[in-house]
Amino acid sequence: MTISAALQGNFRIKYGPWIDALPEISSLADALPFQPKERRPGEKYRVPFMSGIEQGQTASRAGGLFALNSPIGCTTPYAELDGSTIIVRAQYAWDDVYASLNGNDMSGGGNAGSYQDAMSLKMKAKGMAGSMYRDLALAYGPGAGAVCSSNIGVVKTTAGGTLATARNVFLTKASWIRGLWPSMTNARVDIYQADGQTVRSLGVKVNGVPNQNKTQISLGGSGAATGTYPADGGTVPTATVTATDIIVPYGWRTQSCIGLESVMLTQTGALWAVPDVSVVPQFRSLLFDASGPLTRKLIRQYCALVADNGSKKGGTLKVSGSAFSQLAEERSTQSRDVNDEGGVKTQGESGLIFMTPAGRVKVEVWDLAKQGQAMYIANTSNAYRIGTTDNTMRPIKGLNEAFLTPLIDTAGCQSMMYSNQAPFVEQNWHNFLIQGIVSDGDVVDS
Repeated sequence: MTISAALQGNFRIKYGPWIDALPEISSLADALPFQPKERRPGEKYRVPFMSGIEQGQTASRAGGLFALNSPIGCTTPYAELDGSTIIVRAQYAWDDVYASLNGNDMSGGGNAGSYQDAMSLKMKAKGMAGSMYRDLALAYGPGAGAVCSSNIGVVKTTAGGTLATARNVFLTKASWIRGLWPSMTNARVDIYQADGQTVRSLGVKVNGVPNQNKTQISLGGSGAATGTYPADGGTVPTATVTATDIIVPYGWRTQSCIGLESVMLTQTGALWAVPDVSVVPQFRSLLFDASGPLTRKLIRQYCALVADNGSKKGGTLKVSGSAFSQLAEERSTQSRDVNDEGGVKTQGESGLIFMTPAGRVKVEVWDLAKQGQAMYIANTSNAYRIGTTDNTMRPIKGLNEAFLTPLIDTAGCQSMMYSNQAPFVEQNWHNFLIQGIVSDGDVVDS
């Protein structure tokens, strides 16, 4: 339950304008069109595809009525998936709601009682959370398997001692998502051992980012708990975080959709009900190891390989800010822009375009990209989101009622944001994942 103290910033004496310090998370969902599909409980979405052509051929020099070899039919298996549900909920105390309605003035002037009304403030915060968790699921959802197939961070080192006291934890440079952690303050996460299955601690509180120039987050301490959510007031955890531990959002193991990172990393075994993708090349994304900085040469080499798979219409390469910076600097040293008078123009880039064997490739910064990774999504891969609904606050299509309900025996109400979806890629072999990217501008892990 939200308590008034958590909203005190909205009711303070005003000396300046309202400041919205949190960044908007650039959306992966924008690159994945949503395709709503109605389904009955227990049903899944099925996609048949062709993984092999007719192979029953015969060659002969005999002439006449020669015998034909047996037919070998084409193969048409199917993929099957089900969207996973994410709900973000917020609670409102009636006292806070009505106190904030006594005039609003976000500019900081006048005699208004609040900067903005509590309902609007928390509705906006809930909308931002819904978008962020949706994108985390689309990118790094660990999937419904017993083992987490993806994560939002891998532990490198930690201060000794249990999570009963707040601990500063360093994540590896490769797994660091710089655009994520400042928005995760007060969030709860689960920590598993390296096998992705053995629990280290559940419902651990994220306190914040102690140093933005390092891959460091603060976990645990007061209010952290295992087994309860929200965790405040629960049992303080006694586990000690260890190197190679992995971090996922609270409750996502076995419950989330399988994100694009997991899809790209799956090279053997089952994926979307295909029993073994090792024998179905169309369902395996290409994996590359940069083992250093991301360069124009590498991008063109990698694109040449997916071009041989039929990807010829370009796509988007999503990279971290540090990887983009180094790539842009490389380009600047190899080109010279001049104006009509022969003077050098001021150079700078917010996006890079490369012509490659796979077509026109746009390189863009994605604030949820891991430092050591880059995801290429080809236009011909037919990547989209499938599910019953995108983010919504309306429980029934076409009606005006929102997910806003009074709290029983509590002086307040709550609202919820709901979505049900999962990413799906028809031509995985047109996409690729680059790992092992090391850039000069990476946030350090010590």
